[in-house]
Amino acid sequence: MPAVEPRTPLTIHLSAAELTALDRYLREIQSRRSREEAVAEIVARWATGQGLLPDPNDKDGLELDELNASNDS
Repeated sequence: MPAVEPRTPLTIHLSAAELTALDRYLREIQSRRSREEAVAEIVARWATGQGLLPDPNDKDGLELDELNASNDS
C-alpha cells in the first residue's frame, strides 16, 4: 500500500448549485466519501489530466529493482 501524503486543509466556497452537483456526484457513484475527499479526488484527476501531476497508473519509468549500471545515463 502506498504511503499517504499529509494533507493541507483548504477552505473553499461553493455556490448552492456547485454543492448540489458535488452531492449528486457522490450519490451517483454511491460513494461514502466525504465532500472533502471527493473534492481532493476531483482536483487530483484534473491535475493529472493537465499533466501537472504524474499519472499513478503510468508505468513508463523503471522500477527500483530494474535500475542498474547498464541503464544509467
